[in-house]
Amino acid sequence: MEKIADIIESIANEKNLNLENVREKVATALINTAKRIYGQEYEFFVDPKNLNLYQKITIVADNDERLQNKSESFIALSKAKSEA
Repeated sequence: MEKIADIIESIANEKNLNLENVREKVATALINTAKRIYGQEYEFFVDPKNLNLYQKITIVADNDERLQNKSESFIALSKAKSEA
């Protein structure tokens, strides 16, 4: 994230923009991209140097109906065990 912070600072300086506004816009863009990719089931934490995104995945029984929807929000117990 350090290089991204340097790029954001360079853009703000080059374009004569407020650094904090540029940081907020980039963070918003990254969060919106995560929403499109992962859906609404995630949490995020932002501080001046870091943006952490965490996807929430619910572990369900292997025969759970929710697995039929191909949702990224659910994973079968057997698959979760094998990937742990």
